[in-house]
Amino acid sequence: MTSSDMDWWTAAYRSMALFALDGPTGGEISWQLAWARFLAPVTISLAIIAVALEMLRAQFSKGRAKRQRGHTVVLGAGTEATQLARRVRESPASGPVVSVGALPPQDVAELRRAGVIHLPTPEPTVLAKVLGEARLVVISAPDDNEAMTLTDQVRRLTDDADAKVVTLLSDRELAADWRYTGTGTVLCRATRVASAVLRGHPPYREDAVSPPPTVIGEGALAVELVHRIVGGWQRPGERLTVHCAGTDPSWTQAVQIGLPVEVNLEWCELYPNGRAAAQVVRESLANWLQSWGGFPHNGRYRTAPARVYVAFEDDTLTMPIANAIARELQSDIHVVAVLGTLASAVTRHPGVRVVGRQELLCEPGDLRRSTADDLADEIVADLGRWPADVPSAFGPIAHEAGHLALLGAQEAPVREAIVAVAERAESILRSAGFEVTAGSVGRPEALLLDPAELLAIADDLAGLVPRTPAEVTPGYQHVRLLELASSLPTLLRRVGRSVARVDARPDRLLSDEVMALAMSAHMGYREVARVTRNATGSVFADAEWEHLTEHERRSNVAQVWDIPVKLAAIGFGWEAAPPQPAASVAFTDAAIELLAELEHRRWAHFEMRNARHDHQWNKPWAVVKETTAAEYDRAACARIPGHLAQVGIRIVPPDERPPSAPVAGLGRAVEPADREEDEATPASRRAPDPRPFKRRGRAWAWRLDEPFEWRSPRGDNLQARAGDWWVIDEQGSSRTIGPDSFATTYQQIRAQEYRRIGVVTAWQASEPQTVITREGEASAEPGDWIVTDAHGASWPVPQDEFDALYEEDL
Repeated sequence: MTSSDMDWWTAAYRSMALFALDGPTGGEISWQLAWARFLAPVTISLAIIAVALEMLRAQFSKGRAKRQRGHTVVLGAGTEATQLARRVRESPASGPVVSVGALPPQDVAELRRAGVIHLPTPEPTVLAKVLGEARLVVISAPDDNEAMTLTDQVRRLTDDADAKVVTLLSDRELAADWRYTGTGTVLCRATRVASAVLRGHPPYREDAVSPPPTVIGEGALAVELVHRIVGGWQRPGERLTVHCAGTDPSWTQAVQIGLPVEVNLEWCELYPNGRAAAQVVRESLANWLQSWGGFPHNGRYRTAPARVYVAFEDDTLTMPIANAIARELQSDIHVVAVLGTLASAVTRHPGVRVVGRQELLCEPGDLRRSTADDLADEIVADLGRWPADVPSAFGPIAHEAGHLALLGAQEAPVREAIVAVAERAESILRSAGFEVTAGSVGRPEALLLDPAELLAIADDLAGLVPRTPAEVTPGYQHVRLLELASSLPTLLRRVGRSVARVDARPDRLLSDEVMALAMSAHMGYREVARVTRNATGSVFADAEWEHLTEHERRSNVAQVWDIPVKLAAIGFGWEAAPPQPAASVAFTDAAIELLAELEHRRWAHFEMRNARHDHQWNKPWAVVKETTAAEYDRAACARIPGHLAQVGIRIVPPDERPPSAPVAGLGRAVEPADREEDEATPASRRAPDPRPFKRRGRAWAWRLDEPFEWRSPRGDNLQARAGDWWVIDEQGSSRTIGPDSFATTYQQIRAQEYRRIGVVTAWQASEPQTVITREGEASAEPGDWIVTDAHGASWPVPQDEFDALYEEDL
């Protein structure tokens, strides 16, 4: 029968019969069919064996996975799942790794070669066993819905397990909201990548003045880069500029959601072309250089290349644009290209730093990092930006090259204390009445803490730091803790946390009031410059506010934001009151001296954060206080009560504060050289209630043009300042008096002759006393009187002089 005579069924039957070894052939067969006759059964047998081996391997893998202890589980088939499992397995001391999910065969083979145990999709009982003894579970799914489903499943199966669960999500808002509803760690991919990019390539250099950064791109990652730059590097009272460019302006609308109004976003719509992008960067850099060139002392400071971040969702746009910018601007810029899957396969310009999103998401160390780890790094970096003449509350801070302080470079006690503060920071703030939230859900603007809030937080921090290290006096440590308490909300913002009051109460000082006070502070600066004949040699000594550079304006705003720290340092609080043209409370001279030291330190910190470590007045206070330049700091602090009164805030002295309110133990802070702990004052040494006395008699006075050292009748070495008055009374006794006190206690009769006026309070010492005066420590013997004027200035007066110069005000 020929093939044309066969029907389909007959042909199929005879074809199958060829592969039966004893079946009919129906005639001659070719040698090829003869070989196929024998190879077909072998092939089928090998296939059956392969299937059997695969089934055995699956059972063996399942058994191995169920027996693991202290292992890592990568659950899901997300884009980074394979690389993540492999990288975790290759990391030092990683332990076993189990991959669970329906992965492509080539990915499964890659994992097996790396020593990773792979399970496809096991039944719930097996998965529960695998998860039960794991120390880390990472969930990476193709989409957020599946990731949430897997997370919910893991939480049900591991209710009593100690495993840390990390879920990777793509949507930023979903990740932020998910943190409120469950346990474990939820990471937004864009947030994690942006944090890692800025940690490796910060937008501002520590050792140089940096132009505003530029973010070119679109999508979630570009938005997150801008949010992280602003949230991490904008300090209270500052106004950062960030240049944004892209093909779609809608992403800048997403950027503006949740950002403080003080941010200056410069948007430029960009044609997706490398040369056009380079032109945008060139113009923004030229504008900044023109502004910086107007700063009179710009030649004293080193400038850094501008940071440019290129992050499109399409890698084929990101790399050409980054290369073009690097070619056009060369060493004037620092270009960072953030890529997805093409990170290892692109051709790049030598000036472009390529960062792979998947590589960052698959870094085992980053996955294990907690918010506390990030916060510890930020705390030590911030501590390193303070002047080193007085150590931090933790002790001396070690610096790397370029003025950078790293956690790993610190001594063990310092490092351990910083880690403890980072781990407890959120709970400390919550106990002080604050809510700490994740991401954009929280407060977008900076938070100004009240003096009482600072004292409460500093009191909790005190239990975590080394108790008065040898290099730090108790008083100084207390002030350093207040500074740390003030910076905690800002540092938490840098690691993705927002801080807000639970009762939603607004700041005592609103934005417009802060700006008004900053202008008043500059007016006060100009007045001191006039009196001292511009002792600091500043080109802004007579400049109007509108003529100041942005840096100088921010410096004045930062001075206002530091007022609560200064008030807390001397135990003062504040409260709302009707606006007044003048304050009803004034600081003592001793308090002003302490506050002036704090103000100089704050100013130096501001300059150092802006890469001005070598400013001519960035010197220890011990040096500055001997110069006329210190009058700028003293005057700024003396004006605090009056400035606050003008905006409806009254400062509250320690003796008027509620008993339940925490009060700063000023201790020996006014005398930094004393390293002893303060002890409770015995009842026999407590001052009796002071009584009012009228001043009487005449005196002769001369204004001092320069500092003057003199000795009291008790042998105390005292120091007068330029601008003080040298006074001799009718009994021949002489002393110096500050200009504020002199103006309210002496009335001119003629030339250098004055009448003593006003009322003071005084009490009589029953045993030897040391009185902290504006001029230094003065001794008082039993029977001497301790006199205090309306400005809070105190001084001792011997009994015979007191009887001649004062009479009781009945």
